[in-house]
Amino acid sequence: MLSPMTDRQPPSPAPAQGQPASPEAAPERHLTFGQQLFIWSMVIIVGVVFGIGASFSLVFVPTVKVAGVAEGEVIYRMQLADRLERVLNPHGHPLRPLFRHPPTLENQLEAYAIDLRLSRLAESRGLLPKGEALDRLESEFLATPLGNNRTYRDALREHVGGPQEISRQDLRRFLAERAARQALVARAAIAPAVPLAIADEVVIMRGDRAGIYDVTISGAHLVPTVAPDDPEIPAVYERLRTTRFATPPAVAVAVAWADRDELGAQLAISDAEAEAWYAAHQQEFAPKPDPAKPDEQPAPKPFAEVKDEVFAKLRAERGSREAQRRIEDFNRRGEELENERDGARFRAAVAEAGLKLAELTIVDRTPGTIDLGELGTCKDLMRLFGREHEPGFLSEPIATSKGHWAMLRLERRIEAGFRSLDEVREEVRRYLAGRRAWERLIAEATRLRDELTTQGEDAVSKWARSEAGKVWQADVQARSVPLMMRFPGVPSDPDGTASEPVLVAAVAQPSRPVFLAAAEPLWKDDVPRLRLLQVYSIDTAPRDRLPRVAFARQVRSWSERYGEVLLDRELQAKLGMR
Repeated sequence: MLSPMTDRQPPSPAPAQGQPASPEAAPERHLTFGQQLFIWSMVIIVGVVFGIGASFSLVFVPTVKVAGVAEGEVIYRMQLADRLERVLNPHGHPLRPLFRHPPTLENQLEAYAIDLRLSRLAESRGLLPKGEALDRLESEFLATPLGNNRTYRDALREHVGGPQEISRQDLRRFLAERAARQALVARAAIAPAVPLAIADEVVIMRGDRAGIYDVTISGAHLVPTVAPDDPEIPAVYERLRTTRFATPPAVAVAVAWADRDELGAQLAISDAEAEAWYAAHQQEFAPKPDPAKPDEQPAPKPFAEVKDEVFAKLRAERGSREAQRRIEDFNRRGEELENERDGARFRAAVAEAGLKLAELTIVDRTPGTIDLGELGTCKDLMRLFGREHEPGFLSEPIATSKGHWAMLRLERRIEAGFRSLDEVREEVRRYLAGRRAWERLIAEATRLRDELTTQGEDAVSKWARSEAGKVWQADVQARSVPLMMRFPGVPSDPDGTASEPVLVAAVAQPSRPVFLAAAEPLWKDDVPRLRLLQVYSIDTAPRDRLPRVAFARQVRSWSERYGEVLLDRELQAKLGMR
């Protein structure tokens, strides 16, 4: 059979074990004893001249392995997959390749090594295609259309003799190993046939809903008192220091600013000026278009109706303009005020110019933005949090998001660090007290759940509105939720992950049991919280015109994914993967 990439005859395959060699095959050549003796003599001579260690390391160097496979084999497979991708999918999406692993994988070599191990496992189970089966795979693959009346066969032939050439032997090996891996999955993860009648059951899971009482309860009355000198406080502080008590870098600034609102209120504006401004900005006062008639633009509201709003906007606009003028006048003294370590002259100049002064500590929380508190925000064009500027640096005039104008003077830098134990002792005490209340809260809530379960329907709702519920700060809500909704289970550890979730369908029983779940959030001001839930009604979805085929396919898909999960666990155990 001719190669798909070239008309040249491929080398004759090696004879099968126990069969005579083809008469056309080249005779095998073996080294004579004298040739082998010469090679080993040279190895020993090199060892004597350059050091015996270096020579023997060349001979006895251990094979480097990746996930249990020789590194050379792994690299060869990866390079082959790369060539196939470049030749057969040159314009494909880089994150969705056809032949190689996506670049988002953290360890590419390990991925190809695992592919090889899976292929060998499949071969050991008789799943590696050979003979006619592999010939058929190859023919179908080469006939894959590429567009412009070209196929994979044409693309491969175009690269014969070039750096991207792919030999027939390599292609067949790639196809066989890929098919073996696919067969391994298909054999273990095949989905069963799903009857269309199952659609009725699926729609119950998808469409039916439950009315549920959701009561959040607080353990505030169970929280003990922790003494200020409790011996556990230092250890708890150390545990929380890096996550809870870290302080980000900040800068202390003195802000000279002109108040837009105050300056605008001082301006005298006549009705004629306001009407002229309104005429130029009428579209700002037009109602929103009717969604049903998007092409019809509503007429603007008349001036008399929006007069107060017009005056407010005009004062804001002119007040901001006046604020800008005053700050720019102040900026003319920038050179004589900048880079002084002592900010006294700056503060005196602010007072002399009739500007306002604000002393702020600004934390570096939002990159590129400076939060000036009540003054609004502004862009950090001067890179205030960088290291280019020393204390005494004075910014250019800047406009804030609220229309004020300001200039900032860098007073000092505050490095990132941690709040001291003395600063956060009360917070640590609250944290510790809440954690000590956790086990008692679970015990009391479990007892309460069992007690309410015996009282039948609506027990949770009635209890939450009673005097007993007030002790728990009970907050009741009636909700409609899908039967397939899951509520997070109660963690056994106060800072642990949620336990097995509670499925609403599992507790939607005629006896209307009460069940316990984790509140969201679980902690509020370091006080633990839980929730009591009880189903009070079931609302069924309509059964007419069910998309039976779609639902049956969905169940089939679920079954298939479940099989794949089981296979994945089996393969991880066999290959020693985690």
